Amino acid sequence: MAAVLQKVRQFLMASVTAKGFDRLANKIELLSMVEGKASFKMKVDESHQNGMGNLHGGMTATLVDMLTTAVVYTKPPHLPGVSVDMSISYLRPAAVGEEITINAEVIKMGRTLVFTAAELLNKDGKLVAKASHTKFIGQGQPAAVIE
Repeated sequence: MAAVLQKVRQFLMASVTAKGFDRLANKIELLSMVEGKASFKMKVDESHQNGMGNLHGGMTATLVDMLTTAVVYTKPPHLPGVSVDMSISYLRPAAVGEEITINAEVIKMGRTLVFTAAELLNKDGKLVAKASHTKFIGQGQPAAVIE
């Protein structure tokens, strides 16, 4: 598990040091991880906010995408996969300055699809958002190039 944990840490670091949108998740801290399950925390800052000073829905989606992918890495064959479907229910706001906990887990891992879930909780343990995320992790040969 130590090698897998290192791989997950490398994945998170590569994401937050990239030039893309994922860099906004640079405040994520890993709290615990076992195969198929992990908890993280993050303090909502101004770069994460919407026009009302709360955690932006797009940032919530980014957290779900990144952190469910991190738990997918913990299970063989240790591939990130690509998103097929994501659904998020936004239940209450998380204000700038508030610390949230994100729990992510693998629900079912099939041959080509993996089903994950995530919950974002406020400091009182109340749901901020609840999500499901399906990823394709097919391991077949790449499709032939059509010329």
